[in-house]
Amino acid sequence: MWGSTSWACCSPHASCSRSPGALNLLGACDVERDAKINQAEGEAEAILAVATATAEGLRRVGEALSGRGGIEAMQLRVAEEYVKQFGHLADEASSTLIVPANLSDIASMIALATSVVKNQTKTG
Repeated sequence: MWGSTSWACCSPHASCSRSPGALNLLGACDVERDAKINQAEGEAEAILAVATATAEGLRRVGEALSGRGGIEAMQLRVAEEYVKQFGHLADEASSTLIVPANLSDIASMIALATSVVKNQTKTG
């Protein structure tokens, strides 16, 4: 098992013998290994926390959409975000901005989003 004896070393280039210098190196290897393990465990916990929060958020959105006024609230939110992002496009354009004709049609984009949500509700 990795690190199960006091003579195991994490560095393949290290000289592992029973001299005092080698024991110091072994201790440094153990510290380095433990730090990497702790970092990996911390990153795993962070990923799990984000996934859990995302799942809970999506569950709440699903409940809100199926409730009274949920679809209308979604439509308003989509329209707000659409206008915001469309504004960013215009702000970032250094000169003329050419977009498809239907890109500025907010109503069709909201209808598309509503259709997707309603179809998911039927199948889910």
